[in-house]
Amino acid sequence: GRKQEVRKPMPDRHRQWAYSLPYFNNTLRNICGKYKHAFIDNEPDYADYHPLGYRPTRKASHKRPPMWVFSINRYTIQDPLFTSCTHANMNRIYEEIGYQKKPAWMKEDEDA
Repeated sequence: GRKQEVRKPMPDRHRQWAYSLPYFNNTLRNICGKYKHAFIDNEPDYADYHPLGYRPTRKASHKRPPMWVFSINRYTIQDPLFTSCTHANMNRIYEEIGYQKKPAWMKEDEDA
């Protein structure tokens, strides 16, 4: 193993181990997935939609997580910047300024 991990105090190790819980526990992953917007500031909806339909389209909860998170608004509708930092809005901005092109699966027949 890595020597630096052995030297860490146990509270730091427990904090690191807690990050892996949603990957091994499906129920916990589903519970945590609803509240991504509380912990991810920029583009919290990045992995919600899959263009090929390999998984269902995910939908976040409209409220903050219970009990311990008080640093964000109570509901997403109260956050004036919530829709401006979504993945769809960032892609739209990048397409308008010419930074990126539309993906092939989103292109419309404009010349037809």
